[in-house]
Amino acid sequence: RLAVRLWGVLAGEAVRWGGGGQDNALAKFTRSTVALGTDVRVTVFHEDALVAEMAVASAFAAIERVESLMSLYRPDSELSRLNRRGELENPHPDLVEVLRAAMRLSEQTGGAFDVTVQPLWELYSQCAKVGVQPSESDLRKARGKVDWCQVDVSEKRIHYRRADMRITLNGIA
Repeated sequence: RLAVRLWGVLAGEAVRWGGGGQDNALAKFTRSTVALGTDVRVTVFHEDALVAEMAVASAFAAIERVESLMSLYRPDSELSRLNRRGELENPHPDLVEVLRAAMRLSEQTGGAFDVTVQPLWELYSQCAKVGVQPSESDLRKARGKVDWCQVDVSEKRIHYRRADMRITLNGIA
C-alpha cells in the first residue's frame, strides 16, 4: 500500500495527448523530484487535467508522509530519531506497519533480509570514500550491531535491545 503511493513525481506540466484520431484527448500531468534518496516521477493520464494534477499531488503528499516517517536523509524523520536514540515512543502506525512487514520478511528469509544492516552499510560507504576495504575488526563490530531479532516493535514503542543499532528502510519502505 505504501509502496504504490510512494513512487510519485514533481516537475509539473499538464499537456494534451491525443491518441490516433480519438476525440477524447487525455491530459498528462507529470512531476519529478528527489525523494527517499532517489529520483521519483509520477505521471497520470486522465481526461480532466485537474483530476490528473490532483492525483499527482496526492501521490506526492503520500511520498512526503513516507519521507517524514522513514527517511534516513532527514534528521527529523521518525526513523532518524529512532536511530539516534535507540527508541521511539508513540511511533506512527505506518512506521510500525512497515517494520512489522520487515520483521516478517526477515523471519521468512532466515535473516537474509535485515533492516538493521545500516551499520554495515555505513562502514562500507565510509571505506569506499577512501578506497579501502573494511578491516575484519571493523566488520566484526558492525555485524555486532546487526540483528533484526533485537528490535522490539509495538504500537506504543520501537526499541533496539543493543546499543548503536540502526535501521534502514530503503529496501522496503
